[in-house]
Amino acid sequence: MPIEDDGQPLLFDRIISTKFLPVTDIPNTARVRLILCNGSKRPIIYKLKCETKALITAAEPRASGTIPALGVSSCLLIWRRAPNVTNWKDVNSTSMIMITEFEGSDDPNINEHTVTKIKCMVVLIQPI
Repeated sequence: MPIEDDGQPLLFDRIISTKFLPVTDIPNTARVRLILCNGSKRPIIYKLKCETKALITAAEPRASGTIPALGVSSCLLIWRRAPNVTNWKDVNSTSMIMITEFEGSDDPNINEHTVTKIKCMVVLIQPI
């Protein structure tokens, strides 16, 4: 069951941040594994959306899916540096949104979707 657009403006229920780490052997790539936990007794459908100018993609399994009831799922996010940018220090942070709703309910009063804004940034760690 896909998440339907209700045409209403997005109001964020919460804002979180995530930190991408550059991949050592692929210099124009940074990644993070997003761990998605469901504490409810009903499966949750999720969908990730990114700003069009940001080069972030969901690699595994994909940008949408289902988190089982009382279960955990994960999603690998990959951020590619724009070709005209030579260093991660020059990359500005960006944002994604994650839209979630309970699976199997068509009642909009029960099944309002939740919108979470995810602030994304690349963290540079110097080797010891």
